[in-house]
Amino acid sequence: MGTLFVTGFGPFPGVRRNPSREIAFALAERRGVPGTRIVAAELPVTFGTVAASIDAALGDLEEPPRILLGLGVWSRGDGFRLERRARGKFDPARPDNEGATGAGLDLGPERATALDVAELATRMTEAGVGPVRVSDDAGGYVCERTYLHLLTRAEELGADALFLHVPPLEVLDLELQIQAVTVLARALMGGLRAG
Repeated sequence: MGTLFVTGFGPFPGVRRNPSREIAFALAERRGVPGTRIVAAELPVTFGTVAASIDAALGDLEEPPRILLGLGVWSRGDGFRLERRARGKFDPARPDNEGATGAGLDLGPERATALDVAELATRMTEAGVGPVRVSDDAGGYVCERTYLHLLTRAEELGADALFLHVPPLEVLDLELQIQAVTVLARALMGGLRAG
């Protein structure tokens, strides 16, 4: 049995109901990925504390995860967006839940996933989940900060990491989003890597 560590967020300015947290916990509760232990964590929407929250949740695991999957809402999106990379510089204008921005925050060079995001997007699309894009811009907000940290920890743990932006609930029903992320989780735990 492998472990899938999946994170989501609560509300933040402009998003009163964030589906990412609900999807993460639904995956863990429903156990829809055979042979996989799924552990969910809710992360704070703050530049300053999100990395420590990830580390604390990882420290509580019984075994290192095979996959670290971050979920966040693409607040203006019309579908799913798989993120290929995370940069070390962040948006200097958009405040987090504590009023801080990414101004002056430089965490070094970008990192990229070793997973085959194009193939994952194809599998999700073939499963009928609607538009799935591959992106090289994780948004410069707390999602990108999270993804950079997940990629760093994955490398240290000998695991893989990925970040998926999901659409707002006004665009796609929560149950359909849960089904879509379950398709992704099954593909991830099946061992899909970059060729």
